[in-house]
Amino acid sequence: MASRQRRRAGRLHCSRLPVRQRPLASLDWRNERYLYAKRGMDSRGRAMVLEYSFCHRWRCVASPCLSYDQSDAQIMDKPSHKNKNQNMNLLDKYSTRFLLIVILLIGFGLRAYFAQELHPNTEEFYSMLASEAVQNSGLPILPSGLFYTHGFLYSIINGAYIGILKSIGGGWLPEPIHYPYRIPSLYFSVLAIALIYRLGREWFSPFVGLIAAGLLAIAPDMVLWGSLVRMYSLLILLIPLLVYTSYKMISSPSTTLRWQLMTLLVLVATFMSHFLTILFIPPMIIGIGIFAWFQKKSKGYSWILNKNFLFLWSVVIVATISGSVLLQSRSAPPTSLTSTSTGVVIPNLSLSTIVNLISSQLNVSSNLSTAPQFLAEVMWKYPFYSAIFVIVFLGGVNLLITWIFPGLRKRIVFDNRYKMLFLFVVTLGPILELTFFVADYRRNPKYLIIFWPLLFLLVGFAVESILFPKSKEYFYPILRKQWFYSVMIVAIIIIFGRLGKPRFERFLYFNPAAYEEAFSFVKGQLQPEDIVVTPYAAAAGLYLGKLDYFAGGLGSNAAILNQGDNHSIDRYMGSPWIGTGKQFQNLLIHNKQTWFIVSDIIYDHYFKGDWHFVQQQNMELVWKEDSAIIFHSKGQGILLPDAPKNTLESNLGDLVQLHGFTSSTDNSVYRIYLFWNVLSPLSDRLTQFVHIRNEKGETIAQADFEPLNGEYPTTLWKQGETVVDVVDIPISADLPSGEYRVLAGLYRWDTLERIPVINDATGENAVQLEIITIP
Repeated sequence: MASRQRRRAGRLHCSRLPVRQRPLASLDWRNERYLYAKRGMDSRGRAMVLEYSFCHRWRCVASPCLSYDQSDAQIMDKPSHKNKNQNMNLLDKYSTRFLLIVILLIGFGLRAYFAQELHPNTEEFYSMLASEAVQNSGLPILPSGLFYTHGFLYSIINGAYIGILKSIGGGWLPEPIHYPYRIPSLYFSVLAIALIYRLGREWFSPFVGLIAAGLLAIAPDMVLWGSLVRMYSLLILLIPLLVYTSYKMISSPSTTLRWQLMTLLVLVATFMSHFLTILFIPPMIIGIGIFAWFQKKSKGYSWILNKNFLFLWSVVIVATISGSVLLQSRSAPPTSLTSTSTGVVIPNLSLSTIVNLISSQLNVSSNLSTAPQFLAEVMWKYPFYSAIFVIVFLGGVNLLITWIFPGLRKRIVFDNRYKMLFLFVVTLGPILELTFFVADYRRNPKYLIIFWPLLFLLVGFAVESILFPKSKEYFYPILRKQWFYSVMIVAIIIIFGRLGKPRFERFLYFNPAAYEEAFSFVKGQLQPEDIVVTPYAAAAGLYLGKLDYFAGGLGSNAAILNQGDNHSIDRYMGSPWIGTGKQFQNLLIHNKQTWFIVSDIIYDHYFKGDWHFVQQQNMELVWKEDSAIIFHSKGQGILLPDAPKNTLESNLGDLVQLHGFTSSTDNSVYRIYLFWNVLSPLSDRLTQFVHIRNEKGETIAQADFEPLNGEYPTTLWKQGETVVDVVDIPISADLPSGEYRVLAGLYRWDTLERIPVINDATGENAVQLEIITIP
């Protein structure tokens, strides 16, 4: 009784002060309930909230006076529990839970399906090898001695998980072994779906949360990377969590320290997962700054000195240095890596090295010309993502219009405008950074997948703000039905599922090569003295436990560590590197039992003609499945010549140059080696010809053939390389003795049109090689 009287006296005391009353925030905009506050002066003359009331139409229920200072902005930013979920009456809790469970099951089912259907790609082998290293030593130190920092946290978690499975199964893992390695990614991706729903529900409404969760569950690239052994599944979970903690840090002054610590922990975990998350720091600071400016948490420019911003700037400095170190150990040139006495390869930490490394990752001038092409690839290549960006754009326009024209706010959900502005900045900022500031070789659309969950939140809010008016007077009758919102969510998921179908079909069509089956086949045939050569060092180490030589074709410099004295090893297994046909030939001569494992796409596009020549003459195809191929040595064949005995330098259409030839005649067989210098890329598949003519100009013997029996056609020739081919032409024993001319050239098979020879002396677009004498 006494307590009630004190509260009543407090309210009466407050009501005697001069006050003004106005609505602060909507609690339930469907039923026109508002939060009102009375403001007055305390004993020191400071403005304070004296009383607040819950008003429903004409009836208000007053609450006791607040015992602490609080501004209007803080009340709006920290509404009651009902205001957090102001659209809760759109869907009852049972419908919401049912839809969320269905979305989680769909997301898990899609990821489990692709985890089973897709062969592991080469990047997955790196993560699996690092996870295996964690099981052995507790750290991702690869057999080469390299400390593998790319996806460090993911490797630790995955290694611990696989270690637990092995301890339970007595060292046994189910086959194929990439299945258990993919399970943590499934967990992370499903947790990300649940987290994005929680963010949407808490920031906006369950309707927004369910839309964002549904899109995340069926987004093609989210499904793909959520089913593979890579750190991107973990990042898809950490980035929304980082956005949430950073927002809470700036919007909850009473719990700033707690949210600072949580933001720091999540930020460290994010950097330990991928170095490119450093792109997220500038947009996050800008977004928080804009939020603080509009919320007027401090006056003028003093917010720059706010403790939250000082904290964030210190984090930026630490993140820049640590991110540079991670980047250096991942992709820096071999000269910036050193070895310790224990054999562990670590990056150099000098300031000049870090500065040079950061500058090498930035390239603004060239990006301005290629930015439209990159944006087109990201935004318009696939219908699913095109629709996402269109809806986000409409939501941004809607937010801008309601901000400029206050009269429209009564029709639009406007109470969350600061959160929306913050979300727009932290989502679109990294996309612009990757488009305009990052060097071309670093600009990959796959890095943007970690920000897609935030885009899905923007889509959910855009749909809600555009389709559903705020005020009851604009409320269509059908919008009063709760089932309508369930149908709307299901319809959106189905529509976007149809839009994502072409992308899913592409994933299945371009399934990676069956590397795991190829190495399993070799494992069953491998003898202790056999030699293994492959460009997939991590896969060889994972399945075979050894790699004798690393086959490095074009573009393999990033996978090589320079040990000095022209001795290079691969960065994963530490095996010697061979990159030329001559080196491969010497290896085959000294090792009779050699296995060469490669995929047909990599072999065709990254290995030059000299390697193809040696393989074709000394090895045979023993296994092929889903683009993976295995060659095994068959005994010494024709050796690759070093240089032609006869030099010609004949130019054919400024496309290729017949550098020279080497010929011999033995047992009525004319053998000739042709040396072609590639002057420019060839778009047509050309055919070689070698004709032997008598004195009358009649062709008495000939050979028309594609380079290297069609295994290395001219469309695969690389500019600047020298392609060597050999052909044997039988010569009839009945030929009369005399001199015979040998002509060679190129022509298009479909039209029989010959490539013109510049300064042609034969009159038929051919090059006269030599005149041979038949006794």
